[in-house]
Amino acid sequence: MLANPFTSLYRIPRSYGMGYTALLDDDKLYLGTNQGLFYAPYPVVYHDRQTILLGADVPMGTAWYLYKHHDDLLLMHDQGVFLIKGGGNQFVPGSTDAWSCIPVVGHPDMLFAGAYAGVQLLQKGADGQWRGLGRIEGITEPGRFLRQTKAGELMVYDTRRDSVHTYKLDATLRRVVSVTAAHEVYVPTDKTGRELALPGFGPARQTYALNDYQKVIPYEDGFMLVDMKKMDNETRSVMIEAIYATEPTDSLLYLANFSGTKFKPVISYKYNSLRVEYKAAPLYPGRNISYQYRLQPTAKNEVAWSEPTASEFRSFSNLHEGTYTFEVRTLLAGKPQSTDSITFRILPPWYRTWPALLVFICLGALAAWLLVRFENRRFARKNAAALAEKNEEVSQMKVEIDKLEKDKMELDLRHKSQEIANLMLNVSRKNEILTEIKTDVMRVANRMTLDTPTQNKRNLVLISNKIDLNMEGDDVLQRFEEEFDLVNNNFMQKLREQHPDLNNNERLTCAYLKMGLSSKEIASLLNISVRGVESVRFRLRKKLGLEAGDGLTDYINNFQ
Repeated sequence: MLANPFTSLYRIPRSYGMGYTALLDDDKLYLGTNQGLFYAPYPVVYHDRQTILLGADVPMGTAWYLYKHHDDLLLMHDQGVFLIKGGGNQFVPGSTDAWSCIPVVGHPDMLFAGAYAGVQLLQKGADGQWRGLGRIEGITEPGRFLRQTKAGELMVYDTRRDSVHTYKLDATLRRVVSVTAAHEVYVPTDKTGRELALPGFGPARQTYALNDYQKVIPYEDGFMLVDMKKMDNETRSVMIEAIYATEPTDSLLYLANFSGTKFKPVISYKYNSLRVEYKAAPLYPGRNISYQYRLQPTAKNEVAWSEPTASEFRSFSNLHEGTYTFEVRTLLAGKPQSTDSITFRILPPWYRTWPALLVFICLGALAAWLLVRFENRRFARKNAAALAEKNEEVSQMKVEIDKLEKDKMELDLRHKSQEIANLMLNVSRKNEILTEIKTDVMRVANRMTLDTPTQNKRNLVLISNKIDLNMEGDDVLQRFEEEFDLVNNNFMQKLREQHPDLNNNERLTCAYLKMGLSSKEIASLLNISVRGVESVRFRLRKKLGLEAGDGLTDYINNFQ
């Protein structure tokens, strides 16, 4: 607080309003606020840490700007321009509301005074009296910020748009001849960059230098007496006050001292949840300081600063062992000011210390030795069991092989026997059919001369039908299916069960396809044409429910 460069001239509850302008005239320090014009004898006398101000004899309202023109002290007021003398005032006739004023280049007896709308001209007559000459014709924008760099021209700034209009005036300075616009930021000449950076000390407020190092600066809550030497030396500082452990109990681990001596706290791992408290003296009354902080582990990449905060403490939970540096800094108008830091070390837990590590290594080695020994014994037992199992498998495989060979031999014998039976059956059947056909033919031949041609033709047709009937006999087909099922895992039986709507030719076609016969070979066996076989295949696809991309032969081969 002793290093703070700001001293408040007054504070709540004794307030004289929002400060706008200040000026020292002889032995009086004049202060203009939004409640009027006040003054105090200079040097300022404090009573109960505040300045007692006296009211100047001006109307209530905002006192915007004080200007000393030679020996005359002029006040720009929202009700006009006033000449201030000895704590009293004299209204300047012809003047209106005024924000600010500047001297007219080349006319020492004249002033430009910026009004709420436009710019008015003030002139001191030969009788020593100030008078208002009216507003300049052609300027209608607010004239709060004025500047003149050459005779006959007036620059009016708009700080909301960062723009400026340059008006060229006629010889009487009462009328605008031409105007040009440009983008330009208004920068007051009575303030330093540091003052402009202070919140609340904008360009609309008039600072006043009392001497080489003291200034009066108006702001939102009144006026500050500023020691510029302290500001230039940047003696304001932030201090890390204390470090507390928050778990398992709230324990003080570090406390700052005014000698500036710091030590490096060494903290047990069980206290690795910390709260760091810090504080800085407020820059000036009514304004809080914002902080940024960061916790930087040693030998790690640099950590970014936190977002600005008004909090004056920071908590950290479950910090890993290692060395850390906590840094905190103050911010003013977004720019870093003073910085403080402290380095501390978190010890590792007991199970991550060197003695514990050596014990763990010894225990690990012992466990590894026991594990190797156990594995060797288990491996020996496993090998013996595997060898016995392998021998059992070999014996079982020999039995299975013998059984398979015996079954194969029996199947082959059965198949051969069935082939012989089929052959004999076919020969016997054909002989019977041929004998019957021979008998019928002889009978028809003996009656050729006795019967009519029509009767003879009918007899021949009967013989042909008999041949067809014997070719499609159910007994032959049944025997064929039984023999085919024997070799093909009951294929025909399953086909009848799953597709009972198939006729004899269609079932035989499926069997022939299962045997891998071609359409031509199937046609000769069914005693039909190749085209007829294709028709049968087409009907089969429909009855079996096959899609366009499904293969009939693949379906038959995979049928179960």
